[in-house]
Amino acid sequence: MQGVGATWLMFAADSRPVMVAALQAASTLPMFIFGLPAGVFADIVDRRKLLLWSSAWMVLVSVAMCAAAYLGQLSPEGLIAGTFALGVGAAMTAPAFQAVVPDLVPSNLLTPAVTLNGIGNNVARTLGPALGGVVVGVAGAAATFGINALSTLVVLAALWSWRQTSRSSRLPPEHFLSALRASVRYVGSARGIRVVLLRATLFFAFASAFNALLPLVVNKQLGLGADGFGLLLGAVGVGSVGGALLLSKLRARLGIERLTAGGTALAGVTTIGLALSSNAWLATVAAALFGAGWIANLTLLNVGVQNTVAGWVRARMLAMYVMTFMGVSAAGSLLWGYLAQTWSLQASLLCAGVLQLVSLAVVWRLPFVDSATLDLRPAPFVDEQLVLDPEHDLEPVLVTVEYRVVEENAEQFSYALWGLEEARRRAGAMTWRHWRDQSDRSIHRESFAVESWTDYLRLTPRTTFVDQQLEAAVQALVMPGTTPHVRLFRGAGRYRGAAPAQPTQL
Repeated sequence: MQGVGATWLMFAADSRPVMVAALQAASTLPMFIFGLPAGVFADIVDRRKLLLWSSAWMVLVSVAMCAAAYLGQLSPEGLIAGTFALGVGAAMTAPAFQAVVPDLVPSNLLTPAVTLNGIGNNVARTLGPALGGVVVGVAGAAATFGINALSTLVVLAALWSWRQTSRSSRLPPEHFLSALRASVRYVGSARGIRVVLLRATLFFAFASAFNALLPLVVNKQLGLGADGFGLLLGAVGVGSVGGALLLSKLRARLGIERLTAGGTALAGVTTIGLALSSNAWLATVAAALFGAGWIANLTLLNVGVQNTVAGWVRARMLAMYVMTFMGVSAAGSLLWGYLAQTWSLQASLLCAGVLQLVSLAVVWRLPFVDSATLDLRPAPFVDEQLVLDPEHDLEPVLVTVEYRVVEENAEQFSYALWGLEEARRRAGAMTWRHWRDQSDRSIHRESFAVESWTDYLRLTPRTTFVDQQLEAAVQALVMPGTTPHVRLFRGAGRYRGAAPAQPTQL
């Protein structure tokens, strides 16, 4: 509802396409800027408190926008700033809200649970714009801001009554910057999440044109008012809900690859259809079908993240996904708005739709990682009760593991060790190297470094069953009768004592 109110206020104050697109970008850009930090916070702090503070922030911003709009003091720049501020609150809540889903349902219900979240969002997306158009017509755009504040108070009440299961650990929480760096290393070493992020970039870059330019189509191409805008947004929501309800059955019949490809094709065709629409009924059909294609990709990409990342980094990886989705959508909104102003509205939509269809050729070469082969549950481990040393935790730790391997297994061992490298990096290793002794070719040495002693202690709790399988594949190739020899080295730091006596020069 607030989106309808904000868009219509912008139309009344400044209807230039670039300003309308800027408003759309202001709602999505914060996720690109703050999404990953929010995911880091969601992994290292109390998620309930994070959600409470972020929701309270959104209530305050909505109340301020409501008051300014009623007093006639909300300028186009202020409208964009307020929308951006609300986007910051949404960015801080999104990863935490999504990360709790696997903790609330068993793994076999994860896909339906994520789909149900999508249905909830799209029921709101269906009812909100339609009601928003009515509210704007009856009480003015400012009323939508006030209603948004009241609805967020309901969220606050729900969060206040929720009691989160505590996550106990004898290790201290990760430092923010260290956790941020671990996120980047994880993405670099986990093919599953990289595929999802690349596919999300390709889809949302072109699909963003439909959402960004829909208000202009309603106003300039179809000649409709706020009610018509609400109707088309409602049609997108109806299509999304319908698509979400059919998603499980379609996925079982078609598979995730064909279903996401079909959703991408549907988004491309309907964007072209919107460009060619000359009446409200054709545009409504295009909007409903676009919603179905949109929800298919949005949900399946989200499930792809959930199924291909370890629990300890889930919120951060979901933040990466949402950050990609929002950042690409924001950039796309600005680009398509600029092209609509420079070329024409129809040309901009046609270009986006055609490129969406062309992207299928690239997507087909980026298959999802089969989640059935990944067991990312934490592996059981024996706590070695190694001593924490926070006072001397500023230096890195180097781990070396020495193996003995017979020559005929050397090539296969190197390949298996390469797989283990990715597991080490996912768990937090900064560097990794495979060495071979030149005087005794049977000796292989693996070395990797982590940021601190505490990060070394985190390696074992972060080990998943998949990581254990990779370790077992390496162990199976070790010379019979030998065991790997592990050594730990801590950074000695810079020498800070008095200079030692120099030897006599002869």
